[in-house]
Amino acid sequence: MSSTPITAEIAAVRSTTETSSDPILNADGGSITLSNEGQARVVTLVGDIDVKLRDQASTVLVSIATSRSPVAIDMSRVTSIDETGIAFVLQLATVEQEQGMPIVLRGAADDVVSTFQDLGISDHFVVAP
Repeated sequence: MSSTPITAEIAAVRSTTETSSDPILNADGGSITLSNEGQARVVTLVGDIDVKLRDQASTVLVSIATSRSPVAIDMSRVTSIDETGIAFVLQLATVEQEQGMPIVLRGAADDVVSTFQDLGISDHFVVAP
């Protein structure tokens, strides 16, 4: 079985990053929180989701990749998201698809959903209010 680029990246991060089950990761201007909600994992994005959160995003990605739980991304408190943040959200979706599970976007602003549509990636997500 050949690995996809995302799987190879996860393996590389896994070898250098120690994860906990529910890390809370903060950086100036934005944060990523991973929590449990019933049987699902919820990734909450707050503030500016950009390159400053790259290391934290990698840690969360590894945690998601090593669990077999459905994932929802709460984007209701995102103030801005750059290409690095969009790539992170897409990577989460790719991991979930590899595990045969859909990923739910909660509370994404209309302009974020529109951007995902313009980029041709909106079909990777189930959009919820």
